[in-house]
Amino acid sequence: MTTPTQTRKKPPEPNRLAEFLAMLEARTKLLAFFFGLCFVAVLLILAIGFPHPTTFQYTVFRITLALAAAGVAGVIPGMIHLKMQPNARLLLHAGGALAVFVLVYLFPPADMRSQPAENKGNPPASTFGSILTIEQYKNDLLEQHERYFQEKQKREEIEEKLARLEESYQEKLQLLQDAQKKLQQMAGILPKEQLAQAEEQLAQGKTELAEQLFDRVGEESGQTAAQALFQSGRLAEDRLDYTKAMRQYTKAVTLEEENPDYLLAAGEMALTVADYNRAQEWLKKLLEIRKAEKKEDSKLSLVLDRLATLYQYQGDYKKAEPLFQRSLAINEKNLGKDHPDVAATLNNLGLLYHAQSRYEEAEPLYKRALEIREEKLGKDHPDVAQSLNNLAELYREQGRYEEAEPFYKRSLEIKEKSLGKDHPSVATTLNNLALLHHAQGRYEKAEPLYKRSLEIRENKLGKNHPDVAQSLNNLAGLYDAQGRYEEAEPLYQRSLEIVEKSLGKEHPDVATSLNNLAGLYYAQGRYEEAKPLYQRAIAIMQEKFPDGHPNLDTFQANYDALKKKMAEKQ
Repeated sequence: MTTPTQTRKKPPEPNRLAEFLAMLEARTKLLAFFFGLCFVAVLLILAIGFPHPTTFQYTVFRITLALAAAGVAGVIPGMIHLKMQPNARLLLHAGGALAVFVLVYLFPPADMRSQPAENKGNPPASTFGSILTIEQYKNDLLEQHERYFQEKQKREEIEEKLARLEESYQEKLQLLQDAQKKLQQMAGILPKEQLAQAEEQLAQGKTELAEQLFDRVGEESGQTAAQALFQSGRLAEDRLDYTKAMRQYTKAVTLEEENPDYLLAAGEMALTVADYNRAQEWLKKLLEIRKAEKKEDSKLSLVLDRLATLYQYQGDYKKAEPLFQRSLAINEKNLGKDHPDVAATLNNLGLLYHAQSRYEEAEPLYKRALEIREEKLGKDHPDVAQSLNNLAELYREQGRYEEAEPFYKRSLEIKEKSLGKDHPSVATTLNNLALLHHAQGRYEKAEPLYKRSLEIRENKLGKNHPDVAQSLNNLAGLYDAQGRYEEAEPLYQRSLEIVEKSLGKEHPDVATSLNNLAGLYYAQGRYEEAKPLYQRAIAIMQEKFPDGHPNLDTFQANYDALKKKMAEKQ
């Protein structure tokens, strides 16, 4: 029997296409995993290099992180499905790596911090709780004071805050709280991690990051950008960066031209930096808005006072007077006749009359302001020292020297007690008291006061400060009056050199120094040396004050006397 031959089956041909696809899939996953790790590494480097990214940078980082997560997820077995809630702003259904990309992009891990329960229909309530103590605030002011000591305007602003420490501390807390509230309102357009950091820093009294975030939002346009610019300006002003504050307030007003808060902030800052044209534009516009509200309140009083101050700075006393008077009437009606704000307006109106030599009208206002301040603020308050000094100056200019002296001395005592004996403000009062003795011919009493004032200013402000030039000029004038010409001349020359260098060669104070030095040469019969100084002084004043100025009249009279002497000599 024939054994049947077993037929061997031929093995199947391998499916080369399937193998290729499997290999390709494996390599694709490997590459996705590799690039995912690379993306993560790059992100870590960028996070270190850009701790505070811009909005564009933050968006790029989110996309990169989402791609990296999707790449890594691509090698993990299983499936993930993502569906948006029906009431969401967009409808989406995705699976696999795409779902991971969408999930990471829309909900970045940095933003996944615990949030309070949703408060539907209302913005989240403020949870601001500052840990900035009044002592820390005071120390911050003292550090600022040391940093800006040679800048008179900034130094005096800090000293004013220190003088009313409790009140200015509360204002600081309000500034921080306002900044935090505005940041919360902008939460939808700011990175949440940075927002949280900014809020934490604000609670500590630190404003740098918050200011950066406001700057970022302010680069856009619209109402939110204007709000951000305004807040950035307030924070910059608080740290005495007037240049930036002015820039941000100007942008805010440009975006919202009728906003009273922006107009007031911009107008006051323009006054601070002596940009009188823009200050006038903004304050006049604000005044029209307040008038339209038909309310005789503190808001109207404030803009009246600021606009009056502007006109006073410009020498337009006729416009300033009715505004000060109306501001005073409103404050007296709303606050009472013995309120410190009323005293401030009385003092301002007194200064206006004083500048016009309307001494009889200025004196009762100064006295009443002094009385209110002594009663409400205490007899040793810096504002009391200011009122005392103003009254003393008024009496000195009228030749009422015996009445002026005790006011100068008491003002000096308060300043030495509150500020220290070597403070620049003390030097100012010493200088004024020396002027009093000088006018009385009591040269032996004036000289040590001038010298002490000069010493304080040189030590505290530097040897090339304009206040040093003033002390040098006054001491030289004292020597000049006594015929001590050899001692006076180098002081006049040094004073002239300082004002030319610090204020510019065409400044009115330069003209005064030129006139004084020319007067010294005239007294010595050095007419040829005096002549070009008088001519230059007159040219400066004619350029700066084409409509005339009392000093111009004085310089011209001196020059006419010189020409007469020179003609007689010939």
